Amino acid sequence: MRQSNQDIQRQVQLDKQELAQRAALEKQTYDVRIDQFVQAQALAMDHQTNLNIMRLQQGAVGRKAELEQQAVHLKAQYEVKKAEEDMNIRRLEIEESFKDLGFPVTRAAGEVNAQRAAHGMPPCMKRPQDPIVPHLTSLPSVLSDWFATYGYAAPAMAVPLA
Repeated sequence: MRQSNQDIQRQVQLDKQELAQRAALEKQTYDVRIDQFVQAQALAMDHQTNLNIMRLQQGAVGRKAELEQQAVHLKAQYEVKKAEEDMNIRRLEIEESFKDLGFPVTRAAGEVNAQRAAHGMPPCMKRPQDPIVPHLTSLPSVLSDWFATYGYAAPAMAVPLA
């Protein structure tokens, strides 16, 4: 009986060891499977992250192109407005200069008209660009067209009209 008790204890001990080894193997298998699952999930997350980054970069490129186009448009608008402003400033400067230079001429014209009035003549109302003799034109239109067609300048009047 003692022998059979010892045999049973030995058998129980061997069964315990075998079960412990199997449990350890099952645990290792489970750990490996969990590690594989975690790696697969990490890989899937990396792929998704890369996809999201690519989409963000594409969106950024598109937005950058829109902003660059808008900047070019705004710059062109600014340059047009700046050119208009510069032109207006130059026009005002020219007008001021003309007023300064034109004052003596206007005064002289007033004096001439005063002298004309003193002699019983009407004031001069003709503009310098008006023809002196209205029925005479400087060049007939037929000749004017012919000269323009062949690239010649119109000839000067042979007889001065003044």
